[in-house]
Amino acid sequence: DEINWITVDCVNFTTHEFRQNPSTGWYDHKSNSSGLKYEFALPIRHPHCIWIRGPFEPGKNHDKTVFCGGKEAVPLEKRDRDALYFRLPDGKRGFGDSAYEGIDKITIKRDGQTKEVRRFIDRALNRQETYHWRLEGYDILKQRFRHGKSTANRMELH
Repeated sequence: DEINWITVDCVNFTTHEFRQNPSTGWYDHKSNSSGLKYEFALPIRHPHCIWIRGPFEPGKNHDKTVFCGGKEAVPLEKRDRDALYFRLPDGKRGFGDSAYEGIDKITIKRDGQTKEVRRFIDRALNRQETYHWRLEGYDILKQRFRHGKSTANRMELH
């Protein structure tokens, strides 16, 4: 039975500015513009996406915060129970990039791991990045999302 069975990462969708609700929370540092953040999880041994969660404000929510359902300062009992951290079955783990360092349910590359383990983690994470690239390559993420009249309406439609 596999222990590490998913890869997890967040991706940002570029949007037009939220002019009715201006905030630095909408700022996406990767595209240097306004955006929304989504969390994706892919199974390692199957060719489909098993988890999509969002949208979140990219300027306010780090990948680790989205995965855990809250910041480190917030006790586990008060975090969002819909977060992937709480949805992982007992004894199961995922692979993530260095943004997930310090989370007990995520394995990241570390010094001291064997070459085979590091290569396996690299391949799993590259597959996740390929999935994100395909979302952009097929114009799912490439074009700016511009629909909706209010911030709440845009987040519903997105």
